[in-house]
Amino acid sequence: MIAWLLVTASAADAPNTLLTAQLEVVYALHQEHPVGMRLGIDWKVALGDACDHAEPDPCRGSGLWPIAAPAFSVTWRGRNRFAFELDGEIGTGWLDMHHVGFLPVWEVAGRTGLRFAIGKRPAVILGGWGSKSFGLVLTEADGLQHHYGANALGVRFGADTAYVIGEVWEAPTLAGGLWIFASRVGTYE
Repeated sequence: MIAWLLVTASAADAPNTLLTAQLEVVYALHQEHPVGMRLGIDWKVALGDACDHAEPDPCRGSGLWPIAAPAFSVTWRGRNRFAFELDGEIGTGWLDMHHVGFLPVWEVAGRTGLRFAIGKRPAVILGGWGSKSFGLVLTEADGLQHHYGANALGVRFGADTAYVIGEVWEAPTLAGGLWIFASRVGTYE
């Protein structure tokens, strides 16, 4: 997974990639310190051939795309209660594609990975999330599109649980917050 992150990070101008950052409030059910803050990053890859205006049809542009991403996050629940997560995500979303990068209109994804919390055993994470940008695209009957708001910023909600290796399943953790794109996105004219 780390190798995948390094390979995709080296392709910063790739047409099918997007680096996003998230800031979320987390609430862990049935925990002594249930509320915390999570800061995360992920490197999304739209799986498939990107639309390039130099290529003839057929060409996939904006629309429904499968996505995958390696992700890393840090959660803080006060004092020295930190947890580090490294996971992989796979799902689908409506993506506004550009020559360099893309902007997600909405996404849903499942995730699995590892959680390393200070003073605890490692845990295997299973969960998922959904997000919606603050942008809205309306298409008229003649095909003309009107763009409102911004697809570069949005809200994200998720839930996960974790199996602490050698122990038990933890109660679910709920999260909600904002995401913003952190890599270059653009179209050549």
